[in-house]
Amino acid sequence: MKGKMRLLTLKNTSNRICFAESKKRTKMLEKEYEFFQKNKAEFKEKYLRKFVVIKNEQLLGVYSTSAEALAETLKKHKIGTFLIQQILEKEEDYIQRFHSRVFV
Repeated sequence: MKGKMRLLTLKNTSNRICFAESKKRTKMLEKEYEFFQKNKAEFKEKYLRKFVVIKNEQLLGVYSTSAEALAETLKKHKIGTFLIQQILEKEEDYIQRFHSRVFV
């Protein structure tokens, strides 16, 4: 899996949580994320620490919280058809690390 992101779908089945890889969804929101990447510098100047909503290579809105961005955008758009992205100062702020005590 070189350079490709895997999207895992969370399913809750009677007190058990399972993850299933969705090949179809890996292309989902790709153009929205590319639009974000192309316009990141401009967004950083205008909307630092805000949450932007992007759909079909268009900026739909800018919000103070992710909850507000989601609630307002869901009034007009279906879930899964738009991207909510926080505008952060440094590139490394976009990286999330998870640690586990499990050894395989």
